[in-house]
Amino acid sequence: MLNCTKCSWMFLLVYMLFFYFIVPIPTFVSFIYTLPDITAKERYSMPRIALQHAGAAVLASVYMVAIAFGWTGVKYMLKPTVTLLLAWPAANGSSRAVFAGLLLSAVGDTLLMLPDQETMFVPGLLSFLVAHALYVASFESTLRLSWAAVPLGAFASAMAANLYKGVAQEDMAVQIGVAVYILTITLMAYKAVLTGEGLLILGSLLFCVSDSILAWDKFLASYSWCEFGIMLTYYAAQLCIAMAYVPSCN
Repeated sequence: MLNCTKCSWMFLLVYMLFFYFIVPIPTFVSFIYTLPDITAKERYSMPRIALQHAGAAVLASVYMVAIAFGWTGVKYMLKPTVTLLLAWPAANGSSRAVFAGLLLSAVGDTLLMLPDQETMFVPGLLSFLVAHALYVASFESTLRLSWAAVPLGAFASAMAANLYKGVAQEDMAVQIGVAVYILTITLMAYKAVLTGEGLLILGSLLFCVSDSILAWDKFLASYSWCEFGIMLTYYAAQLCIAMAYVPSCN
């Protein structure tokens, strides 16, 4: 159970404020400014999408509270549900690859929360790996040399170097999976930077943070705040990417 210090609750408050007040703003602003130019179908769907995002935000915040109080049953129920709720509006968005990536993420959420982690970790890792590959494919940008290669290359190198000792003790499938995963999330962040889209950049970088904490927690050292930090950044990352590909936020 997370030790709910003042710092932990401060992060939770900031997280809830971010989702409740900041995240829905682009959807509603876009709805207001494009109202004269959109079809009746779009006029109907945009407030509904905003409500679905807000619903996901509420459930994500409840999940964070469940972590703090150790409500295991609530966590099992909500973890994939939040991701599926984010995927729903993306089904009618501009990228089916993102929709498929969100569905695979929900599968990964389910696999990684099952009790038999020794057996389920590789399938869960594979689900998220394919999801990230779909995100990479959906980001509309041409691969070219950019300044972002330097910090992101340093990130990938630092991750590989720090995780080597812990990952080297695992099966070959895990070792290969982790190596490919580091390369994939780095490529996702790099391609997001090339798009110049703020939501995609923020979402990809938050994914890098979330997966770094998860890897550190699993292979190196576990701390009481790790699950809180993982899910805090994970849900924010998924929401940013999902919002980038729904009509109301484009």
